[in-house]
Amino acid sequence: MGRNLSFRRVAPRAALTAAAAVFVFVGAACEDEPYYERLDRWRWVTYFPEEAKNFTAVTEGPGGDVYVAAQDTTITEYPRAVIYRYDGSAVRDEFRAPYDNAAFSDLNSAGGVLWAVGKKFENYEYTPCFFKCEGGNWAEVPVPESVDASEFVAIYPLSAEFCWLETERGVYAYDAGRWTKVFARDRRVAAFEFAVTDAGRAFACVAGLKATDRTIYVSDDGGATWAAEPLDLGTKMYDFYGSACSLAPAGEGLFLTGRFISTQLEKKEAPVFLGVVARDDAPPGRGIYEISYVGSLGLGRGYGGWRSAFHSADEGYVVGYELSLAREGAKWHPEDTLWHTGYVDFLAVTAGRDTYWALVEEREYGGSVRGVYLYRIE
Repeated sequence: MGRNLSFRRVAPRAALTAAAAVFVFVGAACEDEPYYERLDRWRWVTYFPEEAKNFTAVTEGPGGDVYVAAQDTTITEYPRAVIYRYDGSAVRDEFRAPYDNAAFSDLNSAGGVLWAVGKKFENYEYTPCFFKCEGGNWAEVPVPESVDASEFVAIYPLSAEFCWLETERGVYAYDAGRWTKVFARDRRVAAFEFAVTDAGRAFACVAGLKATDRTIYVSDDGGATWAAEPLDLGTKMYDFYGSACSLAPAGEGLFLTGRFISTQLEKKEAPVFLGVVARDDAPPGRGIYEISYVGSLGLGRGYGGWRSAFHSADEGYVVGYELSLAREGAKWHPEDTLWHTGYVDFLAVTAGRDTYWALVEEREYGGSVRGVYLYRIE
């Protein structure tokens, strides 16, 4: 039984149409419908080799094994990008990039193929590296000089031949050897987030220098065209606090997680909340946005960044530092992670076939890091 801690709940009241997108007003918190915190359902699975550091991503592979991206720091000056595989009984080396100084930033799977991306250090500079594994064989995919980037920060594969690749300067589409830049990131923007659904709908969130200035761009045609949907919370009760946010696809819709600030008090006294905004599955340019959840940040929860994974619009998780927010049956359930021995920080999360997997950094109560471990929902 969870602790008797309540969180304010926000309910929709009216609708607003702005530009090409539709937004929903939210009203005052419903004190008779609080959120109650329950014990989280995350459980420890296994540990990694002592030399494994700098964990960045986790995914479930085509055969059901779990793959994790990290670095082998046995030689501190020359870290090796490595992928570990958990087969249900033990953690083993799956693949190491053939470079003395390299890092994997992301890995993912689709169409029976594993993909891994990151950066390598050659000729006194960092350049993108790109690998794929098909039939158990890993091979490096050549990256042309026309790709203007120092690394790939994320990959979103749709099949064995097509994927989206995010860089610090924009997004590229890779289609069986053909490269196309489909979205350019303005260097003056404060924050940029990207997400792609399983069916290929792409979302790009661009935050301006003002926290309230955000636009969601949506594409259903592989990035050939983008429809702009200005993101307005549609309420005078809350506003965005800071530019940081995270995106996660849910079905053909989207969840955006960020920090909200109450506008009812002076700014220096106004409380800051964790907020989740939902976009429905409408076509590009016609998205309906609604505040789906507003809750307490508690012990600074969420300030270390958020990661999300969803099986559908009705089921998934938003996680972060001392934060686990479950969505079940289209309802949100804040979870208590403080029962673990020490503090936990979720570094990465993914939706598997039947469960969710996460990379969790455990910390002593004094703050020192105890290690990074693989967790799952049970």
